[in-house]
Parts: sequence; structure tokens; C-alpha cells
Amino acid sequence: MAINSYKKTIILTSALLGLHGCVSNGGSPGNNGYNEGVPFDPSLTYPPYYEDPVTEEPVFEDPVNEDPVNEDPVTEEPVLEDPTPIPADPEPVIITQHDRLKIQTWYNNGFTGSGVTVAVLDSGLPDETGVATYDVTGAANYALAWNGLQEVQIEDDSGSPFTGVSGSSIHGDHMAQVIASKEQGIAKDASILHGVISYSGRASQNGIFKGMDWSLNNGAQIVNLSFNYGGFTVVRDGLESQVGVNEQDLKNVFQTIDQKDYVLVQSAGNYAENLSLKVVDNAHFSDAILLNNYTFKDKVLIIGAAYYDQPECTVCLADFSDYPGDRVELQNRFVLAPGENLLQDGGVTVGTSGAAASVSGSLALMKQRWNHLTGPEMSSIVLTTADQTFAGYDVFYHGQGHVDMEAAFSPIGEASVPFEGASYEISSLSASLPYGFESVSYSASFVDAYNRDFETVIETNSAQYMSPVNGAVNQTASYLSNNVKSLDFAPGHSFMFGQNSMDSARIEMGSQMAFLSDSGHLFSGLGELNNQAMGYQFNGSNLNFSLSGSIPLNTGSINDLTGLGFQAKVGTPLLSLKASQYMKDGLKNFDKNEALYSSMIEAGTDLKGFFAKAQWINDVQDGSLFIQNQSVQTQKLLAGYQGQLNDVKFGFSFYQEESDLNLTVNRPVSLEQNGTLTNVKETFTSSRENKGLDISVMAKNFTAMAYANDFNKGAYIGYQGRF
Repeated sequence: MAINSYKKTIILTSALLGLHGCVSNGGSPGNNGYNEGVPFDPSLTYPPYYEDPVTEEPVFEDPVNEDPVNEDPVTEEPVLEDPTPIPADPEPVIITQHDRLKIQTWYNNGFTGSGVTVAVLDSGLPDETGVATYDVTGAANYALAWNGLQEVQIEDDSGSPFTGVSGSSIHGDHMAQVIASKEQGIAKDASILHGVISYSGRASQNGIFKGMDWSLNNGAQIVNLSFNYGGFTVVRDGLESQVGVNEQDLKNVFQTIDQKDYVLVQSAGNYAENLSLKVVDNAHFSDAILLNNYTFKDKVLIIGAAYYDQPECTVCLADFSDYPGDRVELQNRFVLAPGENLLQDGGVTVGTSGAAASVSGSLALMKQRWNHLTGPEMSSIVLTTADQTFAGYDVFYHGQGHVDMEAAFSPIGEASVPFEGASYEISSLSASLPYGFESVSYSASFVDAYNRDFETVIETNSAQYMSPVNGAVNQTASYLSNNVKSLDFAPGHSFMFGQNSMDSARIEMGSQMAFLSDSGHLFSGLGELNNQAMGYQFNGSNLNFSLSGSIPLNTGSINDLTGLGFQAKVGTPLLSLKASQYMKDGLKNFDKNEALYSSMIEAGTDLKGFFAKAQWINDVQDGSLFIQNQSVQTQKLLAGYQGQLNDVKFGFSFYQEESDLNLTVNRPVSLEQNGTLTNVKETFTSSRENKGLDISVMAKNFTAMAYANDFNKGAYIGYQGRF
């Protein structure tokens, strides 16, 4: 391609791009800020009148006499009633760009764009005094200071700088106001990096490319380009040798820009045109958004302008706004934003220029909140959360919908919690407390599909209550075998059926075999958990001792011993001491901080069937993932009676207990608010009080038990026989 024909193509397609905002510097409320007021009609200041039927002269009504009158009954003089005061017109409700974009959630959480730099590539700043209402940061070796504000002059095609002297377009100043002015700006604490690429309201492709390169080299994270869309047309790969040096340089600059991380917020244009019919896509040149082998397309947001609350639509494409048309590449990057944006000086900017600037300010809030987000991620969040629920939504005109920053502040995709190189569901943060304990709640962080951290409150739930009697029921078979004074100890089996108010029907079955020795007996059997139980028990006059364990039947190896229990009792009926210990992991893990174990110390007396006991119980349940463990310390007092009438054994007991629970959690928190979570070990407490009554009857091979307490009640019946 000849150089001249290429230049002609560029000029026709994208060489000169017009600024977008149709700006007013202050219009009064009477003319809505557009300097379109209706000429004042002095006749409207006169009171209503009518013509005298005789003279046909106009007779002006007395506004006072229009009010109802009464005559004084003595003087017959008219008495004027006080007119009812006319209520003042309510103050108009001004709906700003902040409201349309739903920004308030970000402000409520303290985000104002602090620490984020937005480049405004546009016309110059005004040279009037008193306009330093936002922070403008420029590179020291490029900067030109005006009234404390700094900007850089980007060279135009001829190598001459654009100047922002008085009289030039101050469109760029208005864009900076929409983004970061202290009263009307979206991101009030963001820094503006101002690059002058236009003097007369038009920008060249050369200025846009160089302005982008300059702004990214000087720390811009968001670039605002409020010119009509079409400035990023580049020669296709492999054809660089067919164009001139300037075009080759522009391609090199584009490739440099493509390697940077940023978001380019580009206004669509104010020509009410279909962008799909304007975008360059031919054998030699292409719009950069169409090039799949570059990342540029993932960083671009094209912003159209929206109007609101019209008779035909609540969210409307402004009649002047360009729209994406039928090209999917444009539809996928197009969103709507407010077509009118208030300025710091009281004016209003109308057009897709200000719409783009309002989105740039919104992105500054997002970048402050999650500074780890890349440009493609930030643009994707805006596109993914855009509102499409308004009537008449059509991707042809509205692209991905209207920007919704409230939705952009919410989690997107699957929520998860990273832990030790893996990700887990939020439910993994919760624990199940024993029934009756007060719920424990704590805050914890999680991340969404963009690795953005959020905070939620985790509420623990309560498991079904298991009273001490339930434990006694589980041990009925072993109780009978351990206490029946029979020398012909033979294999036996047991069956237990029960129901309580917290649980479904319960059935337990097991079998046991014992072997006598000089001082006690060894035993083994099949337990309810399909484990093989085994152990040793010694019964002496003043000392009882037992040791037991269980092995899963599928292994049968001593190395897989999963439970290890120990119990010792010493003393006399007048005073006895009892201690027991049970460890879930048995021989495999004696670390009490990690294993489930239960310890009990008991002191009591037992005289003629009457007994009284005090127990101190400590149960520790090992956790998984984020729940390290939970422990329950219980102090229990109980008293009752055990007796026998003929072959029937019976007993009852009253008890009262107080328990304290400690829940230790590896709580994930976000310390830097950048998507990185840190686990902080914390312990939360809860408490429970309970009192109840137990009754049991045993006759030959049958056992019946019933209980009631503050949380539960139930009854069980069982049978034990011998072969």
C-alpha cells in the first residue's frame, strides 16, 4: 500500500476524533443547565383579568377580593378571611450520576479512589484561578504547572505540542471534574494525570497512541479517552513494511501499550451511529478491538450515554449516542452510563464524554478496594454486572446493559475460601455445636471468582442433643456383662431400640465374647460402628480397672487402632474416686490439641443404694480444615438410688450440669483488602445449663430406660441374650 493512500484511509477512518461532551458552564435551574431558557414573558406577571360587559375595557381583578368575605353583623363592613397559605413547592430531587451508577455502597465502605491514578487524555486545563478542586499529578520532567495543577503536553502529528492556553477547549477539565472533583466527582480522592492531546476539540491517532504510552509509563491505572470511538486502528501483522515510518512507529507504540496493565474507558460518540458500520476492518487495517492475538480488546470499555424515566423507557439509549450494532466484539465491550453529569462549577456535561468519565471514576473506587485486580478483570466485572433488566433491553443498542456499581461490589461466581493450597466452600467455616449451646458467630473472609475478598458472618448451628443417658444406653450391653456375677461367661448378643424427641428411631446391635483369667477377663466383640472391640477388665475389692480399644474390621491391624479407652476406680462405698480417658485416634495420635478425647474425674459416695457424685468432664472434638477443635468443660452434680427387688433391678437419678464450650477457629481474614487472606487463630466461647431425670429398669434379659431434661426426652428398650 502506498503511504499516501494509507494516510488517506486513516484520516477518513480515525485520524481526527471529535470531543464528545456538549457542555454548559452553569445554566440556571429554570433552563436545566443547558442555556435553553424560554424568553421571559412580562404578561405572565399580571393578574388574571376580564372585559367589562358595558365598556368592554379590561377590568383587573383585585387578588385580595378573590378571597371569600364575610360581613361584620354590626358594621356590615366586609371582613376578609385570612387566605390559606399556599404550600411552597418542594425542593426538586436531583438525581446525580452517583445515583444512576449506584455508587453509595462504595462510599459507605470508605472508598473514594484514594491512591488510584486516572489519566485524562483530552484538551487542556483552564488558566483561571480557583479551579484546583482535584489532585493532578504529572511526571516532573514533562509537567507544566497552571494554578497548582500539572499536566503534560503530548506532541501532535507535526511534533508541536498542544497548548491549553486561555480560549482553548477545556473539555478535559470537565472530564477531570466528573472523575475526581471534590463535590461532584465519582472518585473524590483519585489523582488525575492530565495529558493534553487536543487544542481545538479534535485528537489525532498519533496523539492518542503517544498519550496512552505516556500515561501508562507514568503510573496511570485507568485511562479516560472521551473522544468518539475509532482511534485505535492499526496495520495488520506482517504488513508493517508496506506502510510509512509513522505508521510503523504507531504499531510499535500499540504493541508496547498492549503489554501494559490498565483499563481504557472510551466514549462511544455523539453521532447516533452504528459503530459496527464505522469500525475499520479491511485487508490492511483493523480496529485493535478486533485483533484476537492482542490483549488490548480485553481492556477496553466502550461507553454509551443513557437517559432515564422517559414515557417509553426507564433506561433509554440517548438519542445522540452511538451504539454497538451487530458486531459481537463491540457488543461485548459496550455499556451505558449517565448521559448527563454534574460538574464542580454547577454546570452539566451532556454526552458520551461525561458518561465515560463517570465510569473511569467508578473504576478508581474498584481499584482502591481491590488493588490486585488487573485491567481486564476490572473491565470484566463492569461488563458482567451491568444491568439488563430494564424494559426494552437489546444487545444491539445497549451492549451488556447499564453500569451497576452496586452489583459490581457484590461477589461474582463461586465463593470459596483458600486454605493450604486448595479452595473450599464457605460452609467449611461453620461448626456444629452440641445441642443447647448458644450460637457462636464470627466474621470471616472469602473470595469470589475474581479473587476479590469479601466478609461474611458465620453462624454455628447446633447438633442434636445427646444426654449422658444416651451414653449409658450405648454401654448397656457392656454394663450387664461386666457386672453380672456369672462364671460361665459365654458369647452373647444385644439389641437396643429407642426414640427421643431430637432424634429418629435408634437401633443398636452388637455381640461380645469374654475369656476368663485369674484376675479379670479379656473380651472382644462386634460393635455398633462395625468395629472390632477388644480389651481387658480387672475387678478387685477396692480397685476396678479396664482398658479397651477398637479396630476397623476392614483392616484388623493394631496400627489402625482408632479408639483407646482407660478407666480406673479406687476407694470404698463411703468415698470413691474414678478417672477415665478416651482418645479417638488411639495409638496413632496422642496430641490432645488434635485428637478427640474425653476425660472425667468423679468423686462420690454410694451407701445402701443411695449415691451422690460430682463429676468434672472435659471433651475435646478435633476439627477439620478451619475448625481446629472444640472443647466442652462440664461440672455435674447428680444423686439417686439403685436397688433390686427379686430379679428386677431399678434406679433413678437427678442431675444438674453447667458446661462451657470453647471453639477454636482458623478464621480467614483480609488484612490488606487485596484478595489475599490470612488465617487468624481465635477461640470463641458459649455456655449451657441443663438438668434432668433418668429412670432405668432391668429384668433378666430386658432393659428399659427413660429420661427427660431441659433439651430432650426419650425412652429405650433393650435385650441381651446368651448362646
